Amino acid sequence: MKTTLFLPIDVHVREATAKTLLAATAALSGFNVVIGRKKEVTSIARKYGGGIFLGIGAQANFERQYRDLNSRGVKVVVMDEEGLVTFSDEIYSRTRLSTATLDCIETYFTWGRHHDKVVRNAAPEKLRSSITGNLRFDVLRPELRSVHQRQVQAIKSRLGDYVLIVSSFAACNHFSGTETYLASLRDKKFIQNEAEDAFFRRYIRFKQDVLDAFLAALPAIASSVGDAKVVLRPHPSENVDLWVSAAQGYENIIVESEGDIQPWIMGSKVIIHHYCTTSIEAFAAGHPAIAFRPFVDRDIETERPYACSLTAHSESELTKQIHDVLAGIDDLSRKRMDIRHLYEQYVFNTGNETCWQQLIPELKKIRVPSSTSALKFRFDSWRRKRRSPAADVADEYILRKSPHVSLEEMSRTLTDLSAAIPGLKRVKLARLDESCFLVTGS
Repeated sequence: MKTTLFLPIDVHVREATAKTLLAATAALSGFNVVIGRKKEVTSIARKYGGGIFLGIGAQANFERQYRDLNSRGVKVVVMDEEGLVTFSDEIYSRTRLSTATLDCIETYFTWGRHHDKVVRNAAPEKLRSSITGNLRFDVLRPELRSVHQRQVQAIKSRLGDYVLIVSSFAACNHFSGTETYLASLRDKKFIQNEAEDAFFRRYIRFKQDVLDAFLAALPAIASSVGDAKVVLRPHPSENVDLWVSAAQGYENIIVESEGDIQPWIMGSKVIIHHYCTTSIEAFAAGHPAIAFRPFVDRDIETERPYACSLTAHSESELTKQIHDVLAGIDDLSRKRMDIRHLYEQYVFNTGNETCWQQLIPELKKIRVPSSTSALKFRFDSWRRKRRSPAADVADEYILRKSPHVSLEEMSRTLTDLSAAIPGLKRVKLARLDESCFLVTGS
């Protein structure tokens, strides 16, 4: 019987395309793959047992979940989706590498040599780690960028040229408020004492100062782009109303939250960010990025998301750099090869290897006690479709991060992937419920 691979998606616009690529390639390699929203995929893994579960992190709040999965014959492996742009190595180890949680994990897939060293220093001796990079960077490689071409063309035909502002201000602009955000960090055991509470409050104040500077700079940005538009892209956890209000009165400023972030990056003339992974994604995709850094706090920030960007410390510097990039002047172009070599230590698959080609052989090494048949999954799907719709109501936060996905949307993603990797046309797709799919090979 085939091994079942459970692929939970935490933030749809960040992970869905890349994890669908893994689902399809793993299915052709002999796995049955259950992919979809994290909550439902976890429930299916618990119900059936057996298989391999790809977790999204190793923080303390995942210990109970992973131990429960282990008790049901599920082997847990982890790829931390937020392991690239972090606080210091010491804070990352303390907040995201719980020893008790790591004890439940079979293999930890790391972003690069630097991340692997941090994990190894914090991990129990028995834990295996494997340097693979991250799946999101696979679809930014030159040979796979065409995966996003349909969406890029749709965006550009609708909007024309645009500058993309990627907001990363959930800490100070959380849709449920700052205190609720801090309470969630306590629940996740990111905050365990007064010193840690003080650190995160300092971080929130820092991000608020930067956000205020972004809002103050919007009129100048709107004036600096010529005939192009300015697209504001809020983080899924943010209060979108703040950005909608800020855009009022500007005909060329648009707030957009829908769709995978990568086509928006690839369709833009330049992205503007502050301390965000999208800067490195833009670099990997061959697109310029500008970091707006009106304030600097080296106790909070690392230089990782900035080394691949142009940097502006003032509004005037920012508008000049926007003008220069739109005019075809990009100082990063001369340094691109040196920067790429620098980032190979942080994101392994920006080099010669793809993440999915590293992952699948590692997954095949894992032996599980049992798995679930595709036939049984389909039967359960038929039963679940007939239960009360009220049973499927998710809270607002879950829906913001990972909304329901139609079979048509999932099929389009597979079609886009098949254009870059023709063998994926043999993959079969079946719906399990509003949030999950079964992917199998022919």
